[in-house]
Amino acid sequence: MDLADAGGGTLSVVLIGHPRLQNDLKRATMEEIGHRTTRIETEGLGTDTAPFIDWVLKQCLADGTKVDDVIAPEARAFLAEKLNTPLQIAEHLNRAFADTFRMGAGQVTAEIVRDTISAGFDDLDARLARIGYSPKALAEQFDLSQAETRRFLKGKLDTDRTSEISDLMRQAGLPI
Repeated sequence: MDLADAGGGTLSVVLIGHPRLQNDLKRATMEEIGHRTTRIETEGLGTDTAPFIDWVLKQCLADGTKVDDVIAPEARAFLAEKLNTPLQIAEHLNRAFADTFRMGAGQVTAEIVRDTISAGFDDLDARLARIGYSPKALAEQFDLSQAETRRFLKGKLDTDRTSEISDLMRQAGLPI
């Protein structure tokens, strides 16, 4: 900062990370930095997911190859419904094509895509892990034991305690 100030310049630091970073910057130990930040949130692709999938596929296919020849429209629709970031889309397309190749199938089908997306993809613990909140991080942030945190994530706590923890997490801005 001193060098930038002495040279008449401006120093800007861009922090890019999980949504958890926002909550970490609100903590007392980080408030000096947190008060000087501007948060810009990206919500994934939103309504552009299906066009993005089509665009990615067209970029990867040889000239003259039709998208429908390599991946069924239903498979693309399922991916667009379940996924919302370019990273997720790239990962699951890669898995689907690899599984299709291993099976010797001629086309990625909706069934193959469903099998590549894990059964717990939409579970609370998986959603929170994708934004940087492991059970350990949740336990530390909300002053819980890791065992209680795991029981909460699996839906095995009593109703009152679940409601209490849910309220704490919503107040912190977690998407639960």
